[in-house]
Amino acid sequence: MSKMFSVVTLDASHSLMTEHFVPGSPDGLDELLDCDEISEVLAEWPLGDTIEAKIQTYLYGDGETVRADEEDLAFFREHFDELDASDALDCISDHSFSFESDELDFGYGEESEDEEDLELYDTALLKSRAYFYGKESEVDKLLLPIIMICVCALLGGGTL
Repeated sequence: MSKMFSVVTLDASHSLMTEHFVPGSPDGLDELLDCDEISEVLAEWPLGDTIEAKIQTYLYGDGETVRADEEDLAFFREHFDELDASDALDCISDHSFSFESDELDFGYGEESEDEEDLELYDTALLKSRAYFYGKESEVDKLLLPIIMICVCALLGGGTL
């Protein structure tokens, strides 16, 4: 049985290059986004970058071709260099394409429950800070006149 997998390299001028092993042979952006690992990386990618996706598809073994599973991908990640050097892998496809990170839609405009909870936490934090700083400013109001009286007493006493 022959296992098919692809090595996907994502690169942009303002970001670090990342390399991912995925099952099968993704042709375009939609198929790349079907991979959870790549979707997570692209969701964190800075907006405004032009991303170059290079996809190299390999076959390992002989016989009927099937998509590599997660266990196979872990093996290929770990042993890729030695398998490639020993000619155990056949590169059957090598292509690339570019896309703008701004084209990706991961639902940034939609608020999730976590974001709503975070907003509630932020609001509570701001209220507690306002309360704390309000109390502190009352102390400052009393402290400043006391300091001024002490300074005047010292200067006045020194002058006399």
